[in-house]
Order: sequence, then structure tokens, then C-alpha cells
Amino acid sequence: MSKCIFNSYKVRYCTMLKIAIVGYGNIGKAVIEAIDMAKDMELCGVVRRTQSLSDAEFPVPVVDDISKLETKPGVAILCTPTRLIPETAEKCLLQGINTVDSYDIHSNIWDLCVRLDSAAKKSGSTAVVSAGFDPGGDSIVRALMEVFAPYGKTFTNFGPGMSMGHTVAVKSIEGVKNALSMTIPLGTGIHRRLVYV
Repeated sequence: MSKCIFNSYKVRYCTMLKIAIVGYGNIGKAVIEAIDMAKDMELCGVVRRTQSLSDAEFPVPVVDDISKLETKPGVAILCTPTRLIPETAEKCLLQGINTVDSYDIHSNIWDLCVRLDSAAKKSGSTAVVSAGFDPGGDSIVRALMEVFAPYGKTFTNFGPGMSMGHTVAVKSIEGVKNALSMTIPLGTGIHRRLVYV
């Protein structure tokens, strides 16, 4: 883990946190850009599906299993489709690798927390669950707004725009060549989903 010593609000010493990216789609690419800008993080590897392996564009090792990385990461940032996160996170945690994910199946978050808590306790690792936008950052902002205005109804309108999670879910259905899921807001937190296959 990263350890920093502060003196007069200035960082004197900081060790680099070794990060592995698991999954290299839109989210994985954005996370790599964020790691490049972070002064206390270093990308130590990328984990991709076997059929996607290629190290031509990466300055770090690219493997099909996190255990094959030369340097053991302190944290694995899981950028896989949501439905793959439970198994992927559990596997990393049992190897003593901390995880951060953006799991977004709201109704199953508690079950995922219970499953990952058990795996994390066995190895002394930590899982940060559902740390994306919704759930995640948006959920925190909604909770803060309810502190300031505790009476009334709090909701969030999303869209119009592409729903990445729903698009990936539709594309994963056998026989679907390509798909796009769009979120269209109807107001007061209600939205319609248009799916093109």
C-alpha cells in the first residue's frame, strides 16, 4: 500500500502503489489514464481475456490471469463487466490483492459484500465495492443532499445517453452481434431504456 509521510502539508516521501487493471475496455482505458496522472500509483500489469492478449501497446506485462504478473499488485482495479466482478474479485482477494470495483447490480450489492468480506478476511485484504458513479459517487451526493434537505423526495435523472452496463449485458447474450442501450429521462427519477440490437 502507499505510505506517505507529511510535513507542513507537503509530501516528503511516498512509495508507489502498484496497480493492476483487470479488463481493458472503456473503463480500463480511462483508469489507466487516471493512474498515469497519479503521482503515487504505478501500473504493474493488465489482465485481459486470452483471445485479447497483446503487449504491443502496453509498457507493462499483459496476462490472462492476475497470478501470472511478475509484480504482485497492491490493488486490482476491476474493469470487467459487472457480472464477472464477484468471481474476479474473490479470486484476487484470496491471493491477498485488494480490489476496487464498480459493481452496479443494485439489488445484489449486499450479497456481493458478504461474499467478498469472507474472501478478504481469509487473506487480510480489502474490497471496495460499487465505487463507480451509480452506485458510488452519485449515491454519496444523494445522501449528502438528504442531510441538507431531509424532507421531500430525492432522486437522480440520468441521460439521455448510453448505458454502458446495460449495453455490455445485452452484448453478452449469445447470438447478439452488437447492441446499444440508451437511457432516456422521463423526469422525477424515472427513465426509459431503449435497447437496439
